[in-house]
Amino acid sequence: MLLYVIKMLDKTRLNFDKKLIGKLRQGDQAASREWFEKHHSQLLKFVLFKVSNHDDAEEIVQETFINCLRHLPVFSGKSSIMTWMKAIAHHEIADYYRKKYAKKAVFSLPLLESLSHEIVGDSQEVAKKVSFVLQKMRKDYRELLL
Repeated sequence: MLLYVIKMLDKTRLNFDKKLIGKLRQGDQAASREWFEKHHSQLLKFVLFKVSNHDDAEEIVQETFINCLRHLPVFSGKSSIMTWMKAIAHHEIADYYRKKYAKKAVFSLPLLESLSHEIVGDSQEVAKKVSFVLQKMRKDYRELLL
């Protein structure tokens, strides 16, 4: 009996999600507010579990909502909206850490100081200097930037 109830709840949730997605695709502003209010706190908890800074977590959640809207046409509806949103949030979190540690890697490089004072000419010269710096970097720093 319990399994039947769980299946019915899942089916009801997926039907609700399907209707909400339809309204979002039509640009319904009330549906956008409903979607945000329904999922914001749960998504924020998910992100805060992985990113301890509350302001950064809020920014990641906002980016997640924006990217969900951008990718709404390709949402198939095979999973719940929240499952789909968490997958997008996961990518946003990875981008956050990639950017965060790439900045640390760049600013900790001793070569940065020597190159930042040089006058750089055309794009070919810039490409040569970037290539030179990348070759001198530790492999793990280089991977963060590429």
